[in-house]
Amino acid sequence: MQPQMPPAGKDDAWMPSQLTVLERERLLKLVKSSNLKATTGDVPPIAMGERGERIPLSFAQQRLWFLAQMEGVSEAYHIAFGVRLKGRLDR
Repeated sequence: MQPQMPPAGKDDAWMPSQLTVLERERLLKLVKSSNLKATTGDVPPIAMGERGERIPLSFAQQRLWFLAQMEGVSEAYHIAFGVRLKGRLDR
C-alpha cells in the first residue's frame, strides 16, 4: 500500500499533527525503513557544470518573455529595493 498525502488545504500545506494515528505510524515506519541519517557535517559546495549548448527556457520563463514583448517591461516582476543578508548561510 502506497502512503498517501492528506487532502490539500490552504496553499497545500499540512502538518504531521493533522495525520491520523494510522498515518503517523505508516510515516514513522517509512522513515525508519529508509535509513535516513541526520548530518550536521560540512556539505561540499555545488560545482558549476559544463554546458555544451544553451538550455531551453522553462514554460514560466517563456511566458514572462512573451508578456514582456506584448506589454513592455512590467514593474510587477521587479523589486524596487535590495536586501543585504549577513551571517552564516544555513545549509
